[in-house]
Amino acid sequence: MPVTDYIKTTENLLAVFTSKLTTAQPTWTIRTYSGSGYEDLFKMIPELDALTNPVAIVIYSGSDYKNDPRRTARVSVMVVRENAGDVEAEKITARAMLDSVLAALDEHIDGTVFIRAVSDSSADLGEGLAAYIVEFEALDR
Repeated sequence: MPVTDYIKTTENLLAVFTSKLTTAQPTWTIRTYSGSGYEDLFKMIPELDALTNPVAIVIYSGSDYKNDPRRTARVSVMVVRENAGDVEAEKITARAMLDSVLAALDEHIDGTVFIRAVSDSSADLGEGLAAYIVEFEALDR
């Protein structure tokens, strides 16, 4: 039997991430990105209204397959705040967003999927944006 008979499809897995984030933070602008490079992601960021709403971007990076868990998917969440003049204040806001992402997703179980945080880091998106990335593993049995 193909692996897709056992596990969530990639789109369904991303929907788990966006649903949990939407429930936890209904005022955020949440998007998914499955491109192959960050260049297109950076082009997308100015279109997101970061000044009025915090932005979270769910990014699918790939999966590894074994017997148990059957699939380990790598999914990141990037949180972005536009700098309205006070860089340090926006970094603090972005770090609070990072904590909200962790609270919503770390050690979350959805059916056969267990999501756990792996790491987080700041992201240099250039002047005017404060951003952090939280990397997750989604283990699907």
